[in-house]
Formats: sequence, C-alpha cells, structure tokens
Amino acid sequence: MSFKVSNDFRKHVNIAFSCSRHLVWSFFSGFFCTLILLCILCSLRYAFFVHEVINLIRTLAGVENLSKASAI
Repeated sequence: MSFKVSNDFRKHVNIAFSCSRHLVWSFFSGFFCTLILLCILCSLRYAFFVHEVINLIRTLAGVENLSKASAI
C-alpha cells in the first residue's frame, strides 16, 4: 500500500518549515541583541557607580584633610 503525497501538500509543508525557521532565527537574534544591549547598559551603569564611589571617596578624603587642617 503506497501513500502518495500531492505536490501542493509538499509546498505547504516547505512553506511552513521555512516560516518556522525564520521565526526561530528572528527570536534568537532578537534575544541575543537584547542580551548584548543589557550587558552594555549594565557595564555603563557599573562604570557610573564606580565613578560615583570614587568621587565619594575623594570628597570624604577632602573633608578629612580639611578637618585635619583646621585642627592644626
């Protein structure tokens, strides 16, 4: 018993597979682009945080130096 598949059915299956591949590729490329952007934003946020901590340390050191200078 042979089962014959029509050409129209094959065309529809091929179209469905190509669409699903395109959707999977779009999802993963969008996911990785979002991941890269989040990494860039987090690194910028971390750099800004480090800059603020350094400024705070400098300010505190300046206040300490002023208090030592005024005590003399």
